[in-house]
Amino acid sequence: MNAFIYTWNPTKWKWIDMAYAVSIVNSGESFKGQWSCGNSRKPQVGDLFLLMKLGSDPSGIGKGVIGCGYILSAPETVQHWDEKQRLEGRSVLSTSIEFKALSDRPLISYDELIDRFRDIHWTPQQSGTSVPADVAEIIFF
Repeated sequence: MNAFIYTWNPTKWKWIDMAYAVSIVNSGESFKGQWSCGNSRKPQVGDLFLLMKLGSDPSGIGKGVIGCGYILSAPETVQHWDEKQRLEGRSVLSTSIEFKALSDRPLISYDELIDRFRDIHWTPQQSGTSVPADVAEIIFF
């Protein structure tokens, strides 16, 4: 099993149904969706993902892992998530995912990640960055 950092920057993409997704996951059900895996074709069915919230949020909520779960499909090419790039005909690789944990606030803050796992680059520019599976399992479980 492999593990990957998927990223979300609220200043670049507004997640309009996030509150609904959080409520579904916190009620004990899973929430499935699609998420970009950047340019990486490495994520595969059964791999773990950690969703890292990036950027500066006007609400003052900091960076950190806000969700985790399983990858349900191999990467496939889809229309770009950014409207401007989509209108320019650009595409992106994406996987189906299933959240097992999700919060609107970091489950593990960026500062804690840096303290505990100093050798990992937690703020990649795009999704699909590999992270050691044993580290993801510590965070996931």
